[in-house]
Amino acid sequence: MDNILITGGNGQLGTELSKLLPDAILTDVNELDITNKDINENKDKIEALQIVCTRPADLTRGALKNLAVVLA
Repeated sequence: MDNILITGGNGQLGTELSKLLPDAILTDVNELDITNKDINENKDKIEALQIVCTRPADLTRGALKNLAVVLA
């Protein structure tokens, strides 16, 4: 089965879905919230943010994965 991401994992619906899909990845707004401050502070340090801010059409899957690792 493919990976399933449940956003709002701490909410009522997310809690119920997690019972039906125990292997799903749960997340909430606290984990997904990237503020403008975070972007502005790191856009010169992280290649994917540089691309998103200047050339979003050039964003690769690899750069996006790297961004997720750095921001985690």
